[in-house]
Amino acid sequence: MCRNVTELISLEVFSILLITSLFGCTAKEGVDASACRELAVELKHQDVKLEDLFSKVEVIPLETSDSCLIKEIGRVIETDSFIYLFDVNRVLRFRDDGVFVNYIGRKGHGPGEYPYVKDFDIDKATGNIYILCPFGYVYSYTPDGRFIERYSLAYRSNYQNIVSYNDTCWFTWSWSDWKSEDTPIAFVDRRFSAVENEHSVPVHNIDVTKAGVNLSKFNDKLYAGFMFGPSILEIRPDTVVKRFEWNFGNDMTSEETFVKYDVPLDMNPEANWKRDQEFFSDLGIKHFQGYLQVTDRYVFVRVTMNADFDKSNPPQDLELTCYRILYDLKDDRPYVFDSLNQGMLTGEVKGMIDDYLLEVVEPERFKFYKDYLPEGMTLEDIDVEEANPMLAKFYFKRK
Repeated sequence: MCRNVTELISLEVFSILLITSLFGCTAKEGVDASACRELAVELKHQDVKLEDLFSKVEVIPLETSDSCLIKEIGRVIETDSFIYLFDVNRVLRFRDDGVFVNYIGRKGHGPGEYPYVKDFDIDKATGNIYILCPFGYVYSYTPDGRFIERYSLAYRSNYQNIVSYNDTCWFTWSWSDWKSEDTPIAFVDRRFSAVENEHSVPVHNIDVTKAGVNLSKFNDKLYAGFMFGPSILEIRPDTVVKRFEWNFGNDMTSEETFVKYDVPLDMNPEANWKRDQEFFSDLGIKHFQGYLQVTDRYVFVRVTMNADFDKSNPPQDLELTCYRILYDLKDDRPYVFDSLNQGMLTGEVKGMIDDYLLEVVEPERFKFYKDYLPEGMTLEDIDVEEANPMLAKFYFKRK
């Protein structure tokens, strides 16, 4: 079972969401669907064992001390020797064995300080870290945390995501809908001074606090999936391609059914709430998707069922059923499970590459990983009540 899902949004960010939610983003043409592949999955738990999919598990305990206590891990980026974590409103650097090294910059309003963090990425060519502030700024730092430069993103405000796409441009995703022709996607040059490309994509104006994008970068490919829609898009500077489309049978909602609700939201929050209730009741939506990861071989997603959206906003106090889907593109086979070995791989999946899948393991689930701790370490060595999360790498079997 999955824990109850409640989105906690700070007052500062909520005010932005409320303003931007008054202008809806509608589905528009411009997506190439000629290369789309259907991923048909029956949402029914299978008897999947750890050894069916993975050859080994490696656990990385993250150092716990007063200087590096973690509240909630957002994005995780690995380099050759370090692990960078986005934790609520800051970026931390750890060694690849979990030892804390330093913070990247710090929150504040002074020179070189950022007021708020929404996302971050690393320029692989230089190793420098770029921190995104939703108010229209990007701050660059060296790996040891030294401030380099602040860039202004004049294109729009309320940026949500940033990805170093290649050595010529950055990808950005925004919720800024000030004009009807605005789109969430913009590719900007490396100095964030000019928009090079922008695209229209089928983002549905259901509720801006729910309709977030799930991004996955693998090699030179960038994928986007959504909480409610079936499509997985590959986003390039020159075009947007519908690469995959989920088919959960009777549990799936098609893109076409969303269209009549793709209208601007009302100034009155109560009217928007009634609209949301009508949407979910009319379409019978009881599930949402998250933690999308895509490689050339696999697609991973978590599907959460029994979400009674038309009665609770966000869903609270509900017994939610989760399906973890690992779809093998080579063998055209989905693996659907609640957990592996009665408790493993039920946390947030924050990355996937050719070799392994990366999961965040919260302290209450450490007991399921006791046999995979680093040599010489036992659960008795860990203060579970105070410990930081661990990272677990699930290495794929080669076949």
